[in-house]
Amino acid sequence: MLYIQQEPTGTPTPDAPAPIPPEYAPLSTTEPMMQRTVRKEMTFERHDHAFAWIYLILGFLFLRYLIIKQDGLITTIVCLVMLILAAVYVRLSKKEIRTSHKITWGILAAAALPFSLSHDPLLHTLCAILLVIGTAWWVRSITIGCGFVSRFFLPDLADASLSFPLNNLAALPKSISHGFKSSSGGKKFGMIALGIGLAIFPTLVIGGLLASADAGMERMLAEIAYVIFSEDLTVIVWQLMLAIPTAFFLYAGIYSNQNTKLSPVISDEAYERLFDKNRNIPNLILYTSLIPIFILYITYVVSQLSYFASAFADSLPMRSYSVYARRGFFELCWIAVINLIILLILNGCAKQSGKNAPRTLKIFGAMLCGFTLFIILTAIAKMGLYMANYGLTRKRVLTFWFMLLLTVCFLVLLVRQFKQIPTAKILTTGFLILFAALCIIRPDALIAKYNISRYADGSLDELDLSTLCGDLSDDAYVVMLSNTDIIEQSGDISYFKSRLRYRQSKYEDSVLNILNLSSFLVYTTNYEFTT
Repeated sequence: MLYIQQEPTGTPTPDAPAPIPPEYAPLSTTEPMMQRTVRKEMTFERHDHAFAWIYLILGFLFLRYLIIKQDGLITTIVCLVMLILAAVYVRLSKKEIRTSHKITWGILAAAALPFSLSHDPLLHTLCAILLVIGTAWWVRSITIGCGFVSRFFLPDLADASLSFPLNNLAALPKSISHGFKSSSGGKKFGMIALGIGLAIFPTLVIGGLLASADAGMERMLAEIAYVIFSEDLTVIVWQLMLAIPTAFFLYAGIYSNQNTKLSPVISDEAYERLFDKNRNIPNLILYTSLIPIFILYITYVVSQLSYFASAFADSLPMRSYSVYARRGFFELCWIAVINLIILLILNGCAKQSGKNAPRTLKIFGAMLCGFTLFIILTAIAKMGLYMANYGLTRKRVLTFWFMLLLTVCFLVLLVRQFKQIPTAKILTTGFLILFAALCIIRPDALIAKYNISRYADGSLDELDLSTLCGDLSDDAYVVMLSNTDIIEQSGDISYFKSRLRYRQSKYEDSVLNILNLSSFLVYTTNYEFTT
């Protein structure tokens, strides 16, 4: 069939090309749109080759001392080496490092200190996550030139820490291969390295089979592994095998985040166009769905007004502190989280939202923030009352900290309903401040100090040594060792001595276990006290 296109004058012109529908028209090169790009070929500089080999070693150290053993001075050193390598790599890539980037690097370096100063495994895990994600974002922030955080920080952070590294896992082997091919001597060395690499896996398998077949061979290989690593041969083999994908991921993180060809920069305008495209729920539907929830909140607050007020007035309508403080606490926490999700949907999916948000939408968002803040403050007061009467535990302290974080979050979102503020920057700063406070107070040390002092002044009826000695880390033991007279008053000194001696015995096997300050103080305690 012959397609005839109408000229502007209305005269038909045979054999003219069919008009292109607007939705398929090519985009202007300057139009900020988020598009799928054709995968670019990886290119490498000379320093990329050296860093690929360095990261093979770092991958093993990272796996062994940050994922498997988050404890001690060695972990701090490995973290600092990782940060220094990232800084050197960015410098060699000729990227501009601003003052804000230097401050961010200092914050990440400070996050490596709890490994040496504290024995708390939770702090170690949180610091490890912060360092891995933070290092990837630090490189990315320098590449896109955004400073501390970007306006659309969460999607940018997800790309920098997860999407880009996973999409470019082959960067490390390709970098090594490119280094071999770029020089004549490198080709021969590459063949040798390839032969050694191909021999690693069968050598490990054959070694394991020989050890299983002959007791003498098993003892010999086990002694060699113990001398080098002070661990069982099988454990070392698994760590070496897992270190390779770990190295691939770490190297892909710094390589892809500084390479704009592999990880294109997405502008704020592109994000806004994407979010505007997803704003397709009529506002009236959202308003209608929120009204029953608001009525339920109002009814609940009014009906329980005296019950809630008692938490702030430090008086109970019930006889049992435990029943009062526990009842509904974690349910209130879940309500706060659900309200956060509803608020994000309200502001992100309403057809009229964003810059064009009507006053009604802002009022509904503010009301949701207000109800949530009331629920959070009530939960904090209930938990505060519970802690005042029954002391601290790890779960109570961490839940209290999380509720403080939610309070900051909803306060910022409340202001955000009526005023344009740098939300991502404020929330990130608030999180870092609260996280730093958590590291400084060291929860386990705080728990032991608070409970012992409360027991000493008579405001706490019982000192629960089973919790202090069994559930907490060496941070709590350091505090207890400075208050042995109070522990003796509790009548459980023999139990404390046995637990302390058990702790010390674990450190006699390897010096690597006592390289944090708390464990060192516990291990070097006067031996006469423990006998």
